[in-house]
Amino acid sequence: ELVVTDSELHDCTFRGSDEDRKDREIISAVFRNSELHGDVTLPFDKIVCENTYFHGGLIHMTKSGSSISLKKARLRTLPRIDSEGKINLSLEDCDLLEPLKFDRMRLQLSGVRCSKPCEFVDAEFASKVCGITFPRGSKFLNVRFMDGLQDCIATGCRFECCNLGYGQNAFSESLLTQCQFQSCCFPFLEENSPVANFSGSNFVACRIQWSGQFAHEENFVINSHWLRKWNLAGCTVSDVVTPSQQTQ
Repeated sequence: ELVVTDSELHDCTFRGSDEDRKDREIISAVFRNSELHGDVTLPFDKIVCENTYFHGGLIHMTKSGSSISLKKARLRTLPRIDSEGKINLSLEDCDLLEPLKFDRMRLQLSGVRCSKPCEFVDAEFASKVCGITFPRGSKFLNVRFMDGLQDCIATGCRFECCNLGYGQNAFSESLLTQCQFQSCCFPFLEENSPVANFSGSNFVACRIQWSGQFAHEENFVINSHWLRKWNLAGCTVSDVVTPSQQTQ
């Protein structure tokens, strides 16, 4: 395990080899109260960064399926993370001070505060997203919310080609008003489903998905009466994507 504390590193190179794996299955690194300048290559399976900042334009991860955890950081930039597959990125007790883009990542957010609209592309939230306020103008493209959202606010945001979960608690106590949902999949809700507020939102070419033994999808427009547990005041529902909506 590599441990770096109270340091400022410039153009450093970290190298690993197969010899590193003889005694340990997981090779990890911990950075505390440090700053890394320039592009950096990290040959680790697990990286934990506490109050640590990357000032370069690129982080190259050499281990497939590796994970990075950022804790107690005030982020104005996020370097592009290069990896063979989706990187596992965890943010805990962090402030996002500028618009950031999260691309091709498996994300876990805990105690994250967003000051500016962010963009999520080809991302996956493996666990329930709880207590996050996404600023107006945030964008979600091809994002999978595996366990849905709880107690979240996303007003005036755009969701396109997103899977918004399967369970009955997919939107528990969440406020997703004045949003644009295009080509998204929503869970079928039963009478005991928690209430969620989607008032003033637009649903375009969306689908209702059933899980379980006979999993399938059905037309959102035909079955919109199933959503009586949601506040749909002032919403519009359409099954056709117009050219103007495609270019938004």
